Amino acid sequence: MRKIRIPDEATVEIDLRQEQNVEVILRKLSRYGAIAIEDVTSVLPQHSSEITTNENVSLILSRARRRGKYEVTGYEERHSTNDCSGWFGSSDWEKLSEGDNLQAIFCCHLRGRREAEYVFDFQPPHPIVKSMVLNGTDIILITGATRWRMPWLKNRSSEPSMPAEALVRLSMIEVRYVWKDITAKSY
Repeated sequence: MRKIRIPDEATVEIDLRQEQNVEVILRKLSRYGAIAIEDVTSVLPQHSSEITTNENVSLILSRARRRGKYEVTGYEERHSTNDCSGWFGSSDWEKLSEGDNLQAIFCCHLRGRREAEYVFDFQPPHPIVKSMVLNGTDIILITGATRWRMPWLKNRSSEPSMPAEALVRLSMIEVRYVWKDITAKSY
């Protein structure tokens, strides 16, 4: 069982090896707008030490498509190593309202230091949470109209927080999956 951290909610235990539970993850994504899957590499069949390809990331998401409810219509992959202090997102997402059908997912794989804490901030139109804290091996999935940034890197030691310039140490793979809910009447 792996722990799925949901902002402002109790921790939920979900076995990611069960495909019906992967669909639960998508529902949570659609509802809350942001979710972190901790140490997701440990649930992959090959126990890969890093997730940097679309194929590896989609191993988790694709299981929910077996029932024909969702399908991937495209993706965009970016690689960033320094400036994450600006706001990320899509202007099209700002047209969405809470409760709209799932439209897209950002899948960010942090290839940073495990002993560091990376802070994500969120902003309107849907500030689901003010911030989330992840370590250097986490994955964060972001959906809906949420916009996000990484303004700070925190040390778990007694050292003070470091500004955005310190994020040059962070290597991030960002994959944008565009989903279509084929059960919906309109988009």
